[in-house]
Amino acid sequence: PKSNAPAPPGAAIAGPSAYFEPSGVVFNPPGVTLSMSVHAQTVVLVDQQLQVQRLQGTSTWVPLASSSRTLPNGARLVDAVTMTFSSYTPLVVALTVPDPGT
Repeated sequence: PKSNAPAPPGAAIAGPSAYFEPSGVVFNPPGVTLSMSVHAQTVVLVDQQLQVQRLQGTSTWVPLASSSRTLPNGARLVDAVTMTFSSYTPLVVALTVPDPGT
């Protein structure tokens, strides 16, 4: 079943959710790369980023390290690596800046 959960606070749904089965399967490293489509009308501001998040349970969102790209035809995708199948949604979230000390 696809997720009908609302986006987490401060985020907006950027594309269709996907549910990959069987839920709970765990992959060996390096995991599996998900490529999720982004709605054409999605706007990402300079202080925002696209991110795939996994729905854990019915209301807890788990962010995944993500990167976005634009295909030659103009379609946008957001990619993320996961170690398990579950329900995933591409979101627009606040831009996170890595800590230079790490």
